[in-house]
Amino acid sequence: MKKLLSACLSVVLILTLLCPQLTVLAQPDEDPAVPAVTKQSYETFWGRMGYETLDELMQWVLERYWYNKNICEPFWQVWLWSGSSKEYFMDLYEMDEDEYQALEEAWQKAWEKYKQEQYQRHMQELEELGGTPGIINVMFNGSFIKFSGAVPEVTGGSTFVPVKAFFETLNADVSYDAQTREIKAEFEGWSVGFIPGRDTMSVTEGGATRERPIDVAPYTKKGVAYIPVRAVAEALGYSVYWDPLFSAVVIIDTKTIAEEIDKDFTIINSLFEMPIGMFPVDETKYKTVLDMLISTTVFNSLDGDMTAAAAAKVTTVSDGRNFSMTGKINLSALIDTLLAGFSDYLFEEYEQSELVEQFDMFKDITADVIFNYDEGMLYVKSPLLSEFIPEFPKNAWLSVSDLDEYNVNADNADIGSILQVLGLEGFDDKISVGGIVTHEIMYSVYRDQIYIYRDLMNSAETVKALIGDKRFTEKNGDYTITLTREDLDKALDDSDEDLYRVLNEFDLKFTIKTDDGKITGISGDFAIRTGASVFGVAVRIACKFDVCKEKTQFSLEVHVKNLIIVLIEIDSEAAKTNESVPAAPPDGAVIIPIKDFLGTDEEYWPDLVQQLKLIT
Repeated sequence: MKKLLSACLSVVLILTLLCPQLTVLAQPDEDPAVPAVTKQSYETFWGRMGYETLDELMQWVLERYWYNKNICEPFWQVWLWSGSSKEYFMDLYEMDEDEYQALEEAWQKAWEKYKQEQYQRHMQELEELGGTPGIINVMFNGSFIKFSGAVPEVTGGSTFVPVKAFFETLNADVSYDAQTREIKAEFEGWSVGFIPGRDTMSVTEGGATRERPIDVAPYTKKGVAYIPVRAVAEALGYSVYWDPLFSAVVIIDTKTIAEEIDKDFTIINSLFEMPIGMFPVDETKYKTVLDMLISTTVFNSLDGDMTAAAAAKVTTVSDGRNFSMTGKINLSALIDTLLAGFSDYLFEEYEQSELVEQFDMFKDITADVIFNYDEGMLYVKSPLLSEFIPEFPKNAWLSVSDLDEYNVNADNADIGSILQVLGLEGFDDKISVGGIVTHEIMYSVYRDQIYIYRDLMNSAETVKALIGDKRFTEKNGDYTITLTREDLDKALDDSDEDLYRVLNEFDLKFTIKTDDGKITGISGDFAIRTGASVFGVAVRIACKFDVCKEKTQFSLEVHVKNLIIVLIEIDSEAAKTNESVPAAPPDGAVIIPIKDFLGTDEEYWPDLVQQLKLIT
């Protein structure tokens, strides 16, 4: 079930719903109760697997593994997913060569029969969907293109389609220049042109024309012009897939679909455009002071519960073009309590002593950060750098350049841009709900690509039922949404008990505050409790937050049943200031580029590079 809940703050739920249950093959006991088998059949391989006949065993395997392309040969590879060898398989199940050959022949016969049955079923299914059995079909946005007379064909390893039927489906105006022999398809604002026999095509957009190479040139046949469908569709910006089961080319106009989906998510999408800090990009200087308290309780019914806390203070100054931060946190009591609380059953004595030594570096942390928007430069100074990189000089600054390549600058420092840097790859434009839905579906692994469009639209409807515009209520310019456990049930249409085992509690209230159409703040609270099937133990997470331009309050409590409670509380206040904002470390400071340690192409430590770039 392709249900996109990542946009709905329920990642744990969707991962659980999508995780396949692994089937473990194991030899039964000497006297298996179900199903009953005769002594004679038990002496065979299928008997030891609990099946009366070889046909029963083959049917069981086929029903579970038919989608594997390599299933038909050899049989031991079907049975032993870890690989190994035929000899290992025979030894494991105590069979000789004759027994194995009989098994292999039966398997091949069953597989061929099954393929024929499945082919007939799929052809019937294809017809019901609007396709035509016996030809190469082309599907565009969930509908099969109807071809009359000339039909798609394969030439030079590429699928070619008749020009007229293809472009008419795309609502393009098709023309032919007899003098130049150019076939042109014109869309709103741009066009694409071909000349039969020429291995290039021209793409005109915004008044600019560029030539794109084609692996196999267009051609004419019996008065019909044919073009390579993948090359053309990708030039038009569409996503193209091949469904081998139904012999169909599947084309999806993801951009148009995402834009259509986004019409139902104008409220949520406004969040992606909300500037980080919600301060205008101008030369006004702001100073923000953030205080954070981390407290924990480790439960111990024998020796008594242990509690500890750690405080942090972070000060930032920004003028819209430059940003500086100074932070400090002392984790000594927190680390000592956690190590002592879990030492009895998590660590051996010698391992604990090593961990205590390793964690010493984290007990008193200080850091200074400077970010220069205009130059795309990030500077970081912290004693931790010398701990992680022994050759790094103490009190030196580490510099990271070319941040503009990661779409982080003063003009687009919004939530959507930060999400792109965080790893939501594949987004050329701003992130939106429609973009996320299409992205997640298009990047999924499919066996039947003809269902991509269907699943995409179903996912969009699910997300719409959860966080679409109609879910919000408006009062005095503020928009509020509430989600409960029952709302999830209704949207997911999940009537079994799996959801209840995974998610015992879910309550969310979220408000977007606006003034004159602009977001001025967000507030809300949520609570989620999972069953033991997710983390191996019941966990409850509760959060409250109130974020506005001048003040932010945030609390997060994580309660692991009978084990630990962690509470994080954050309070920050911002105000205008006259303090100067440095654009670089002070004169005379030692500055070392990160590329001196990672190489010129940043190939050795990509995760660290990304994290340093995300500090801003």
